[in-house]
Amino acid sequence: MEEIAACYEAFIEFRGEKVVDARIASILRGSGTRLYFDHVLSMYAEKLRTGSDMVSGFETEFFTHEEVARQIYEKNFDAGAVLRYLAEKYGLRFFHLTWETYECYSLVNRRNEAIDRLRELMKSEWFGSLVRITPGYRI
Repeated sequence: MEEIAACYEAFIEFRGEKVVDARIASILRGSGTRLYFDHVLSMYAEKLRTGSDMVSGFETEFFTHEEVARQIYEKNFDAGAVLRYLAEKYGLRFFHLTWETYECYSLVNRRNEAIDRLRELMKSEWFGSLVRITPGYRI
């Protein structure tokens, strides 16, 4: 599993109820993180009796969590939802949003030796030990 965090630039005194005042960077529509963050923003907007469409910058989409974190780090945006380890990597402040299940699939008819080796690697104690020491990940 990977931890999704709401992150924001270290100098900002960001509070959840002020989310509609922040410029929000977002990952692509349709991604699990985006769907969840849309839901969270809608809840806050409803609580504040405003529309989530009032959130500045949310219409701008980035392809990866890394791009979202970098945009916040470079002060182009104030906040966004990213993988926790990226919030830590960029020295951003953050708070926990949710745990997201990370799954790896392959088509049965595409199965080959490389995919079998990857599966064995992911089941190994060595891989598990790496996951356990990486912030924002768990098995």
